[in-house]
Amino acid sequence: MADIERFAALSGDRFYAHMDETQAARNPLFGGRVAHGYFLVSAAAGLFVDPPYGPVLANYGLDSLRFLKPVKPGDRIKVRLTCKEKSLRPAQGYGEVRWDTAITNQNGEAVANYDVLTMVSEKAVPDA
Repeated sequence: MADIERFAALSGDRFYAHMDETQAARNPLFGGRVAHGYFLVSAAAGLFVDPPYGPVLANYGLDSLRFLKPVKPGDRIKVRLTCKEKSLRPAQGYGEVRWDTAITNQNGEAVANYDVLTMVSEKAVPDA
């Protein structure tokens, strides 16, 4: 619950479904408070991003993002990334990698799917 409230404070997204249990319970899609979809995407990024300087240069975008099932306070998520496509940008020293991304909850149910696009150096250390 505290993470949802911190994300709401940081993002300014105080939609009732994230902040008000009584009102969220009235919504037939949620039945109670739920995490922000974009909080899930942000948390997933934190689970798969390697912090040290290396071949990943930047996130380039997201495609086909779908929130499939609400995530409730106390739920746990798991992220699975599968390399879907690689394309080199000739003579630029980097390319684009498209990752099929699946977020599931503690019961193995899909809660979100999307493609993450990253720009990746041809070298393990880009300026080596």
